Amino acid sequence: MPAHLYASTRLKCDAIHRLESRHSVRRMCRVLGIREWQYYQWRIQEENRKGRRLRESELVRAIESAFHGSEDTYGCRKITKELRNAGIAVSEWKVRRIMREHGFYSVTQRKYRPFRHHLEKGPYKEDLVR
Repeated sequence: MPAHLYASTRLKCDAIHRLESRHSVRRMCRVLGIREWQYYQWRIQEENRKGRRLRESELVRAIESAFHGSEDTYGCRKITKELRNAGIAVSEWKVRRIMREHGFYSVTQRKYRPFRHHLEKGPYKEDLVR
């Protein structure tokens, strides 16, 4: 099904759902030009989407608490490991997507490395491979 047809069907089903208490579903489907099974299929999928959004919001809270608990230093790998240790089964890619969507970017500090002015006087040898 082309994307523009799916969008219009989705809008029609949403309208039917809102007006379901006042009018017959069968009649509204006939007037709007969609099949009745399409509406009921949309309704089942909408319930599944709501459940998925609810589970994901709980996951967002868990990720946020782990992120701020590490003083904003943990990235997606460490947060995934921490969540798995806490008993939450989640993939690294989902954690990465949620962190990106909600703006959780880890803050890292560069390791201090002293600048060597004269490498030839130190423990380094001259590059003979050239």
